[in-house]
Amino acid sequence: MDDFVQPKKLWNRNFILLLQGHAVSVFGDVLYSIAIGFWVYDKTGSTALMGMMSSISMFVMMFLGPFSGAIIDRSDRKIVIVGIDALRGLLMIIVGVFAVQGKLGIPMILFTAFIAALCGVFFNPASMTVFIDLVPKSELVRAQSLSSGSVSLIGLIGKGVSGALLVVFGIGPIIIMNGISFLFSAFTEMFIHVPKGVKQGQEISVKHVLSDVAQGARDAFATPGLNTLIKSALLANFLGSGFMSLLIPLALQKGMNMTEYGLFVAAGSLAAVLG
Repeated sequence: MDDFVQPKKLWNRNFILLLQGHAVSVFGDVLYSIAIGFWVYDKTGSTALMGMMSSISMFVMMFLGPFSGAIIDRSDRKIVIVGIDALRGLLMIIVGVFAVQGKLGIPMILFTAFIAALCGVFFNPASMTVFIDLVPKSELVRAQSLSSGSVSLIGLIGKGVSGALLVVFGIGPIIIMNGISFLFSAFTEMFIHVPKGVKQGQEISVKHVLSDVAQGARDAFATPGLNTLIKSALLANFLGSGFMSLLIPLALQKGMNMTEYGLFVAAGSLAAVLG
């Protein structure tokens, strides 16, 4: 029996656990993305390969994103969230150990990018729907502002210190830090009381998933303004991923070191937030 009680205040135990776990993993992710970008370009000098890494995430989201939500609706969201963070943590630690030993290669990097993107496709909708359930309806807007604000702040800090941390520790330990951050998130998420979803426990089949996706698409495109928003988001992600993959080569060609690049990216993020 689900004995979940809708919280009456914003700063409740479940919300805090989810928020701080997410913030820690975001910090690790920022460090990893910059570290692995530098490693790939330093080892190969290939902007095409960096673009391929960005494309993997985009295509996984494009082709599997519509189906993941329907699967999540019928799954235990807590198991999904905890399991995926634990999987990402173990994967990053393994990759970090290979990097420390000098055995990290391009095939492993591409495989990691694919698995990380696959995990994100299922983790993001699960955590988003859980987030909505863990705060009072009257505080939802405030909670979303706090969440996006904290993530932006953590991202700014991570980008600002990433270059210096890379110089001091090297890529291997940075990737291991990312793995530890995911494991920490998974551990704290184990103590979150997640309410049972409306469709949780129902059969997961191709027929049901396709039916849910079709219904969701009809609702989305029938909502005024939402179809335009979806198209704009797809276009922005498509163009943005290519732009970010070229930033590191451009920065290195202009003579920036890792510390300067980290501060440069942080400044860009700050400008986007303020703008």
